[in-house]
Amino acid sequence: MRKCSTFTAWFLLLPLLAAAQVVFVIELQDRCTWSLAGRPYVFLFEDAMVSMRYAYHFAHGHGLVWNPGERVQGFTNLGWTLLMAVGHLVDRSHETAAWFVLFANFVLHGALIVMVFALARPLGVALALIAAAVVATHSALLFWGTMGMETTLVALLVTAAFSPWLPIPGKRPGTAVAHAPWLAALAFVVRSDGILFLGLATALAWRERLHLGKGEQGRRRILAGCVLGLVLVAGVLLFQKTYYGDLLPNTYRQKVSGGATNVWAGLTYLREFMVGRLWNAPLVVGALLGLTIAGRQRQAGPLALVLLAWFAYVTWIGGDAFFGSRFYVPIVPLLVLVTVAGMGHLLAGARAGQAGLSIFGLTSRTSAGLVIGFLTVLMVPCARASWKLHFEDREPIESHLSSLVVGLAIEHSGLPKQETIAVLAAGMTPYFAPSY
Repeated sequence: MRKCSTFTAWFLLLPLLAAAQVVFVIELQDRCTWSLAGRPYVFLFEDAMVSMRYAYHFAHGHGLVWNPGERVQGFTNLGWTLLMAVGHLVDRSHETAAWFVLFANFVLHGALIVMVFALARPLGVALALIAAAVVATHSALLFWGTMGMETTLVALLVTAAFSPWLPIPGKRPGTAVAHAPWLAALAFVVRSDGILFLGLATALAWRERLHLGKGEQGRRRILAGCVLGLVLVAGVLLFQKTYYGDLLPNTYRQKVSGGATNVWAGLTYLREFMVGRLWNAPLVVGALLGLTIAGRQRQAGPLALVLLAWFAYVTWIGGDAFFGSRFYVPIVPLLVLVTVAGMGHLLAGARAGQAGLSIFGLTSRTSAGLVIGFLTVLMVPCARASWKLHFEDREPIESHLSSLVVGLAIEHSGLPKQETIAVLAAGMTPYFAPSY
């Protein structure tokens, strides 16, 4: 694999980045905008619109509440809800305030592509471009990003937090691990599930601290990073306790009370992620191979723990109520990077003629060819699933339009203001009927 200058490498990324962002904008126009009676409306996914109603009331001086005067926390994404409130301050129009959220995800999607490319750059330009391309076109990342969810931001923070442990040839964690705890804490602020990432990042950073000699400056930096992460989490929990009267959102107990039923649903959710509508088997298999190939490197074990813990957590809570693998999106970039890191180890071994970097006792060159060929074949159904989701499946859009129309009808129905109305879908309809 030939080396090229840093300028050339980034120049090669530009067409991919531009194409990915154009696709993102097309997706936004197709999924989230509609015109009724000559007026434009911008909407997000159902769960995102729940947070949007909280953000609407917060921006209009009623507090972070679902209904004015009632303090109940019905969202699990405090940081993202506050960002939505900024959007309502920037765009006072109730119909189009969601544009701010979609623009934020547009920027975050581009930033994630650039980050993945930069992290994979030591493996060579070809593998870095492959990693960036997979992230840029990944169906779940695109789908949930264009639906206004916080998944892209969480994925960005999680990838940055655990990047020091990527098993890239010749790379060591270093003092960059000091940033892992507070980056993972920010992921928790954005979405409550990030508490697991915080625990893992803090434990791994502390483990690296123990490897340093006494008196080394890196030890203080890691300690400061751990303390900052814990302070951020403590601040969020203190706010939720004082403002809502509970440390955790009211959906928490529902998620953890299912027992064996939850686990069975979680296993079904895992199967759907790997071989269902979005077909992510190449990433899971590729990451497993990558960690196996890079097993001699010290970072492989910690990163394997992170991925395994997250898979176990999602299985334990039963996955998501919606299709689309939303709960697995935060680790998608890590799966991609681990996969290309494994390829990098094989290719480096092939160039150096090292028989040890191989699988099934084959030479490194043959092993690299088999791995790349196998993953390429697996990508065929993955590409087919992506095409179907983005160009053929209209079900989510049609259901959202129905909820939008119902919400507008209620808002202009002439019923007494603050009348209590029950709806099946708890996001879109209530948002567009803020008087009820």
